[in-house]
Amino acid sequence: MAGRGLLRCESDCCRPMKSEPTMSKNDRFFLYIHCNNLSEMRRFYTKLIGLSEIYASDQAVGYHHGSVQFTILSATEDLPVTQKWHRQPGWSGGVVPTPSWSFEFSDPAFFRDMIERLCGARVRSFDAVPQWVGYWSFVVKDPAGNTVELTHAPIEAPGDDEPKWEG
Repeated sequence: MAGRGLLRCESDCCRPMKSEPTMSKNDRFFLYIHCNNLSEMRRFYTKLIGLSEIYASDQAVGYHHGSVQFTILSATEDLPVTQKWHRQPGWSGGVVPTPSWSFEFSDPAFFRDMIERLCGARVRSFDAVPQWVGYWSFVVKDPAGNTVELTHAPIEAPGDDEPKWEG
C-alpha cells in the first residue's frame, strides 16, 4: 500500500475491525437538502421522478427510497443555484466538487416511464437519452441545480457491445 502513495495510519481507529460491520435491512440513511422553491422540487421528485412521499408540509417533503430517507426543506434564505454539473464517480461530465446523488430503479417499465416524463417536461439532462455505462444512466438537474443520476441495472446486460437506448 505504501508504494501507491497512501499514508499508513497506526492509530487504533485505523486498525482492522474484529468483525465486519453489518447493516440491518431496517437501518436507514437520512439525507437532508435545502431549496429555494419547495413546490418545484416536490413536483420534480414526486411527479416527474415518481418517488413516493412519506410526508409533506409547506416547509418540507420527505421520501423513502431503498434504505434512504430523503428530505427536502424550504430554505430560510436564498441559496445559489449552479448550472454546472456536479462531479460523480464514473463519468467525466461533472466539474463542481459538491454533493450529488443517484437513484437506482429496478423496474424497467418504471424507469422508461420516468425518462419519458422528464424528457416531456424538458428537464435539463446531460445527454438526450440514457447512456449505457454498465447500467442505464440518465443524469439530470433538479430545480435547485443539483446533479441527479437516475439509473437502471437490468438483470442481464443488453447483448450489443454498445447498446443504444430504445425508450
